[in-house]
Amino acid sequence: MNRKYSGQNDILEKQVAIKWLSSLGWSHVPEAEQYSKYDLKFVKADKFLKIELEHRPDFKQFIDEAGWYEFKYSTIHVPARKHKSEADLYIIFNRDRNQILLLRMLDIQASPVIKIKLNRDDSLPEEAFYDVSLNTNRWEVIDLNRHPRP
Repeated sequence: MNRKYSGQNDILEKQVAIKWLSSLGWSHVPEAEQYSKYDLKFVKADKFLKIELEHRPDFKQFIDEAGWYEFKYSTIHVPARKHKSEADLYIIFNRDRNQILLLRMLDIQASPVIKIKLNRDDSLPEEAFYDVSLNTNRWEVIDLNRHPRP
């Protein structure tokens, strides 16, 4: 995890998520950061929703301009350190933060763990990631500009 990059973008993802979920009737519950548990907490009619956020600037878009899904991968890798997460949902933002890939955390945590070498430096260890299948797990892509979700 790149903490510098994460800190710079964390506020932007949180602002977009709060605006989107507020438009769906969820109220943000401000609280101190719950590092490694979840990023944001919301309430609606006595039901709580905890979410984890991630920004993937290498993903230009999940949906093309005609509204067609165009994600080219059949799996998504989520850091295995998320095994500690108490979040209900995992939201991945595309580069411009106008589209999201929405996954249930339970589906992520039930996925197999694989080891991946993130760079070419052989002195660095492989890192563990959940290998989340987009073929077998429930997920949704939402274009926040077009379909703010009723």
